[in-house]
Amino acid sequence: MSPSATAPFGIRDGRPILCLDFDGVIHRYSRGWQDGEIYDPPVDGFKEWAKQAVDHFRLVVYSSRSKEPGGTKAMVAWMRRHDIDPAIFEFAHQKPAAFLTIDDRAVTFTGDWGDYPMRWLTAFKPWTMKSRPVAAGGIATSDSNFDAD
Repeated sequence: MSPSATAPFGIRDGRPILCLDFDGVIHRYSRGWQDGEIYDPPVDGFKEWAKQAVDHFRLVVYSSRSKEPGGTKAMVAWMRRHDIDPAIFEFAHQKPAAFLTIDDRAVTFTGDWGDYPMRWLTAFKPWTMKSRPVAAGGIATSDSNFDAD
């Protein structure tokens, strides 16, 4: 059996895999999809955070762009233009078996489908479409991405 077959889920080469979405997580993405253009600078604080995170995690970028022709090359070129070293990242073409994922368009599953009423899900807004900060300290609360009734 290969070592990766016996490794704990989301752990490869001794470090847990941290899967990062690109648009809205690394790239600010303030105007949404614009025919594939990567138009914004990085999200504030990302460069510094990534330099620390790489010591603890294997950073794997997985994006909707990953399946587009030239998508990975465009993300790498954008990183270079913004003085982000693309060599500290891996770029996946399919969703990796990650220890954890950071994505601007996801919710944590609680194990109870009753926690996800349609009115709540249809009111979801990523942080880039909100007029107020996510939460004090930058940590999202369970309802921070949903509009109140």
